[in-house]
Amino acid sequence: MSRAPGVRVLAYNTVQHQRGKDLDSRSLGENLLVNAIAVGEMIRHNDELLLHVELIDVCDGSQLWGEQFKEHYSDVLEDPETLADKICDRLRPILAPTANSRRNQRSRHAA
Repeated sequence: MSRAPGVRVLAYNTVQHQRGKDLDSRSLGENLLVNAIAVGEMIRHNDELLLHVELIDVCDGSQLWGEQFKEHYSDVLEDPETLADKICDRLRPILAPTANSRRNQRSRHAA
């Protein structure tokens, strides 16, 4: 997502110090100077991995997007980029809608 035009993604080391703190989304957004935060939960049962991811608007705490992904754990270990790409494909229209609409317009004009 960090390569999407107009989207700023904080580095893992930048946000890691917030982990485990009991902060609401508004406080977290103020601390990190961001508009939205992604949160998730991962549950593994045998070879099944269930990943629940949400994108939360820090201004009002509303959910901008949420989805569950069910994958084989062994597949994710072997090729984690596939799951990451699925998540990014779902988030891209939400996080960078103006960049996507410009790209779609260029495609229509080129066709």
